[in-house]
Amino acid sequence: MAKILKARPDQASDLQHIARLSKQHWGYSPEYMRVWNHDQTLTADFISQNFVYYAVDGAEVAGFYALELSPEVCELKHLWVSPGYIRRGIGKQLLTHLKTLLAEVGAVTCTIVAEPHAEGFYARMGAVRIGLRPMPALEQELPIMRLAISDSLPEDLKVYR
Repeated sequence: MAKILKARPDQASDLQHIARLSKQHWGYSPEYMRVWNHDQTLTADFISQNFVYYAVDGAEVAGFYALELSPEVCELKHLWVSPGYIRRGIGKQLLTHLKTLLAEVGAVTCTIVAEPHAEGFYARMGAVRIGLRPMPALEQELPIMRLAISDSLPEDLKVYR
């Protein structure tokens, strides 16, 4: 099991790199990857102002998530797993950590605009599709999902800030 730690603003470029590698894992064309810029939203300022956590396995960052949370908004902005860790439980561990954090602050639901290849993962974790977000520049529609936050998470899962 990886350790989950709060990200620091000086880790922005490392986390952007993981997001890009994870996105490329799904076989997108080089042209698509030139247009895709979602990783650039993960700036030092964003990290300092939002909930951003990463999973570390030994000395290697295995994945991370970034959450925008306010009284008006609860949206998972990023959840990326390093390609070598995909299908090894890191995504589940990160999403469980996220749900624990949200339960602690009293959130009821969280919106996810999902990478299409990750929709099945989010569905297995309890999220349901509530719509689609057109991305004309990418010639793609992204699933919009809603994740219900359970108050029945295991007691031994605590969020360390």
